[in-house]
Amino acid sequence: MAGISSAKWANWSARGVLLWLLPLPLVPALFVALLRGNIGRFMGILAALVLFWLGAQWLRRGLQQEREFAGRTVGRAPPVPQKLIGTVLVTLGTLSCSWLAIGQSPLFAGLIAALAFLGCYLSYGLDPRRDKPVPIADGFGYTSEEIIAAVEAAETKITAIETAARGFTNRELVVRLERITSLARRIVANLQTDPRDLRRTRKFINVYLDGAMRVTSNYVQTIDKAGSAELTGKYRELLVTIEEVFQQQHDGLLRNDMLDLDIQMEVLMKQLRNEGLL
Repeated sequence: MAGISSAKWANWSARGVLLWLLPLPLVPALFVALLRGNIGRFMGILAALVLFWLGAQWLRRGLQQEREFAGRTVGRAPPVPQKLIGTVLVTLGTLSCSWLAIGQSPLFAGLIAALAFLGCYLSYGLDPRRDKPVPIADGFGYTSEEIIAAVEAAETKITAIETAARGFTNRELVVRLERITSLARRIVANLQTDPRDLRRTRKFINVYLDGAMRVTSNYVQTIDKAGSAELTGKYRELLVTIEEVFQQQHDGLLRNDMLDLDIQMEVLMKQLRNEGLL
């Protein structure tokens, strides 16, 4: 995600929103058809609106999916072609509007629908279909699939931490979690450029990152039931420790200090076990 400029993301967002606005003129036409008792035209307009808005939703998801994929150095191509599905739905919406709602001939309506498909394709393009492999992975005894699986596992845990932190009102905790997830992403990014670190990074994901995710999840669940200054203080201390270890882990990976990293892992594993998280 870091490789995408905010200006480009704003442009993508505007393009997605436009699809929700384009069918709005059909709304008054829908009520006019209902008031006149023209059920056939009413159903045609209703179908067109539903298809247009479903298409807009799928296209927006596809743009978001494309944005996330573009920001990764390695990764699997999105499994579901959401932009293509959205384009097909918009095309069907155009067909329904032109043929069933307006009453144009099927041939002419089909031509308009084909132009709508072409317009969506030219505006939004196709979904990414090729994986981003790690070409140097094999030289270190690992496959691209292993690297991608580790990156995806890390992203899932990082996203879970970020999602849990959205409901926090304590600014200090939010800032600490932002620093922790930022460090985690840098550690994962290092793996993509140096696959030799897969074993240690995988251990980091399974121990450190998983522990941070569980600590945060448990805190959210417990604080919802009974707020406690003592619990918040304990959680803050754990975050301080996790942040320090994440930084040490990042620095150690850059130095390729394997012994130091393994010692740090054992220390954090012991602390997490004491907290009942492992």
